[in-house]
Amino acid sequence: MKHLTFLIALIPIFAHSQKPCTCEAELDALYTNVRTLTAYKTQIGNKKYDEYKRKYEYLRKEAEKEKEVFPCLIILSKLLYSINNGNMGIHQKDFKNLGKMEPQVITMKNSHFFEGEYKKYNPVVNINVDSLTKVLKNKPELDIEGIYEHDLLKAAVYRTHKRDSIVGVVIESGHPNWEKGNLFFIMHEQSPNNFFMVNALDFHNTYDFMKHERFSNGRLVFSRWNKSGKNYFYGQKGHGLRVENKTENIQCLVFGVTKKYNEEVAAFIDIINKTVDAPNIVLDIRNDRYGRDNLYNPLMRFVKKYSKKHKVYVLVNAEVMNRAERFVADVKGKENIYILGEATSGVLAYGYSREKTVKSPLACGNFEFYADNEEYSKYLKYEGIGVQPDYILSPSSDWIEQTINIIQSK
Repeated sequence: MKHLTFLIALIPIFAHSQKPCTCEAELDALYTNVRTLTAYKTQIGNKKYDEYKRKYEYLRKEAEKEKEVFPCLIILSKLLYSINNGNMGIHQKDFKNLGKMEPQVITMKNSHFFEGEYKKYNPVVNINVDSLTKVLKNKPELDIEGIYEHDLLKAAVYRTHKRDSIVGVVIESGHPNWEKGNLFFIMHEQSPNNFFMVNALDFHNTYDFMKHERFSNGRLVFSRWNKSGKNYFYGQKGHGLRVENKTENIQCLVFGVTKKYNEEVAAFIDIINKTVDAPNIVLDIRNDRYGRDNLYNPLMRFVKKYSKKHKVYVLVNAEVMNRAERFVADVKGKENIYILGEATSGVLAYGYSREKTVKSPLACGNFEFYADNEEYSKYLKYEGIGVQPDYILSPSSDWIEQTINIIQSK
């Protein structure tokens, strides 16, 4: 199997193709948008500016030859490779402006809609899927290659002849709009276990370019493809912010799902200040993709004071991002504070703000560009990499139990 350029050649001619518009016009619009970003202004300068412009001019020559939407997305994505902003990408717009349908509205009555309007556009990989599945089914969990599951889909994930190019092809489907042999995603390895990714949306059959995907503990973190089906790294935290007594010497502060965020946060901080007094506390902030100042600012004050006489353990996974991740970076390495789990997401240097998130359709209506656009420059060293834990936890058993065992062994 060849690299991305060969994969593009396998893609059938799409009936929807492009409007009377060109891929180079899309690239020009993307180039204009990128140069307005904080990440561009802080990372691309002097000689780098000339290099980046040359890259754009080279890609423009490729774009001039391209008439189809999906291969154009591959070309556009390359313009974003050299800018380090974890939450940045390009979203392919829906076919014929049909609008998005969420999973909960798909019923037997409208499933034919997906077969008729979406399935026929799917790229097909020219490979013997059955033979591929046999080769991959016994791959170890910590090998990127193997058989993955995602909702109603199974995919074979394998490296092409070029080691940094990885393909995901559907081998089983419970979706009416996906079939065995369909190309679901392509990844390009930028550093060990970190990837650029062009990934399909299950129910729309359109593709996104994701600037940042991570392989960790047998799963692709942000697209939620999983080899083992285990979810110990996610935890079963339920609803509400609460304090749980685990042993006489260990209390756990659980950051569950909140319905009325501001009211629950205020009550939670009050409870922490009044009831937390154990020699060891665990902050379980797994899965917090956003976080807010009104939680993490008072929590930081509490942790700084508490860690002077007690030990604090912060439990994280690769879905900790933005404000929550900046909290982890701030406490990392402080006396009596320990990070446990796996590396955080690496999406923290440009924040998350609806007011400052850039969203811009490109020239032809086929794509939308998006990027976080705050600036937290002191965290740039963690962008795309994440904050590394002091204790790496195993994916094969409960992380709270592992944390308690570590505390009790000290």
